[in-house]
Amino acid sequence: MSYSPFSTGFNAVSNNVCAFISMRQTEPACFNAQFDEATQSCALFNGFEHVKNLVMLTKQLL
Repeated sequence: MSYSPFSTGFNAVSNNVCAFISMRQTEPACFNAQFDEATQSCALFNGFEHVKNLVMLTKQLL
């Protein structure tokens, strides 16, 4: 089962920026972040499940 993100941050120019955004998220806690290079967005998840998109290349950050 895949879950939708609880937050999506834009202007994340790299997976490092996405990781920084996810580490700063405290309430609700972020356990998984997904960086999308095409849209330069960072989706935050409060579990280890995520939206799987086989068309776009995304990077998972745990």
